[in-house]
Amino acid sequence: MVASLGNKNTHHFRHKQDTDSCNKETYLHKLGKFIFREVYQDCLKNNKPYNITMFRTIRCSRMSTCNVSKLYEGYGCTEYKKETYDLTQYYNVIEEEKKIDSHIPDLLLKGSDNRKPIFIEIKVTHSCTDDKIKLGYPIIEIPLKDESDLDLIKSRDLVDYQKHGLRDTYREICERDNTDKDVAFYNFKHDIYKPLAQHDMAMFFVKKKTLACYFKEHAIKCNKIEETIRKKNYAFEYRIIFYYFCGIKSYLFGLAKACEKGIEVRNCYLCKYHTINKYRYPPDHEKPLKCEYYSEPYKGYLCDPKDAKECKVFSPDQSIIERYLSYESYYEEF
Repeated sequence: MVASLGNKNTHHFRHKQDTDSCNKETYLHKLGKFIFREVYQDCLKNNKPYNITMFRTIRCSRMSTCNVSKLYEGYGCTEYKKETYDLTQYYNVIEEEKKIDSHIPDLLLKGSDNRKPIFIEIKVTHSCTDDKIKLGYPIIEIPLKDESDLDLIKSRDLVDYQKHGLRDTYREICERDNTDKDVAFYNFKHDIYKPLAQHDMAMFFVKKKTLACYFKEHAIKCNKIEETIRKKNYAFEYRIIFYYFCGIKSYLFGLAKACEKGIEVRNCYLCKYHTINKYRYPPDHEKPLKCEYYSEPYKGYLCDPKDAKECKVFSPDQSIIERYLSYESYYEEF
C-alpha cells in the first residue's frame, strides 16, 4: 500500500500500481517456488527423499551390426525401464533465481560434484522457452493451475508421464486423466544404449567321438553369438546357430548340413525306412518315428531318432537329405 496525499481527495492509502504483484499467475508462481524450496530444504535437513521417476528406453548397442536385429527389424531389441531417483542424493544445494548462461531458472539444484545442475521451473501459463531448453541443462517443469496443484510439489514424487511413446507401454500411464497437469522433463537421458540379450537362439550340434546329434531351442542369448563362434570348443564336431527358429525343420536342416559336410551322422530322420508316427501315446509319446522295415506291429517299429546309432538296417537317403536342405533358414555354421 502507498499513501495518497493529494489536494482534492481525503488522504488515504491505495494499492501500488504494480498489477503483476497481485494477479493469480504471479501469486501461484511465487507460492510454487516458495513451497518447493521449503519442502526440498526440509528433505535435505531431515534426510527425506525427493524422488523423480522416469521411463527410459534402452536400445541394444549392437543393433547396427547385428544379424539378429536385421532379421527381426529391431523388434525385441528395445526394452523399457521405469527408474526412480532421489534428487537429494545428488543435489544438496537449492538456489532461487540464480543466473546461469544468460538464463535465470526459478530454482536451481546443485550437487557437490561436477554434474550439471537441474533447473526447476514453475509453470502457471507458459512453458519453458526453446532457448532455455537448448542450453542442455536438465529441466523439471512443474505445472500449477490452482493451489490444489501444490500437493504435487509436497508429494516429493515427480513422475515423467510425458515420455514419448510410453503411454502405450505402461497401463498406469494409459489410465491417467488430466494429462495437462503432467510434469515435463527436458534434457534428461531418456535413451540408453547398451548390449541387450533379448532373443534366444537355437543351436544344432554334433558331438565328437559319439557323433550324437542334438538340438537345443534356447541354447544361447543373441549377445553371446559372436563369442560362441569365436571360441573353439573341442567337444563338438559341428555346430549351427539359427537366427530364426523353424521348429523341427531347423533340426532336420542341421542333420542335412552335417551330412553335406561329410560328417557320419546316424539318425532315423535320414533313413529311407522312416515314417512319421502320427499317433503317439504314452509310453511311446517320445518316439516320433516308426520304421517300415519291421512289419510286425509293436516289435521294434517305434523309434527314437537316436536309435539309428545301433540300428543294423539304417540306410540314409540322399533325396531326403536334399529335401531337408531346402528348409534353409537364417543360420551360421561353425
